[in-house]
Amino acid sequence: MAASVLPTDWIKNWEKSGKNDFLQLCQDLAGKPSSEVFLKDLQTALYELCWNVVQGSLKVDVAASLLADVMVSVRPVWPSYLCPVLTNIETGCLEDKHKRDHFTQLVGACLFCVPDAVLKERLDPETLESLGLIKQAQQFNQKIVKIKTKLL
Repeated sequence: MAASVLPTDWIKNWEKSGKNDFLQLCQDLAGKPSSEVFLKDLQTALYELCWNVVQGSLKVDVAASLLADVMVSVRPVWPSYLCPVLTNIETGCLEDKHKRDHFTQLVGACLFCVPDAVLKERLDPETLESLGLIKQAQQFNQKIVKIKTKLL
């Protein structure tokens, strides 16, 4: 990811000013013309917010509420900004159960703003199963193999 855009004092002072500062940053980024730099900066900000949730520095419900506010600013392309962030974070917390639990809670709280189909394309089947988006990860994997085999 790009250089940090979320100062640590924002996290420390989240209730006082950090939340508003983060929201203002996202609104400022959303106001810029679309470009590769804009996308990287916004995704970096989202990544850092989500990573702080996974590490336990921020509560899931606080981040989900803020993500809902950010969604209003960048609504038309929201899933295309958030999904790569969630995918990167998922990869980073596969081995740590505590982080994985926080990640699953975060994604569960974000289901209102990211379509199920997009998550099914990007996230690990075990994550999808724990979110209740699929019934069984093993059956899901088998169906994917059958579909890919037919495409050959």
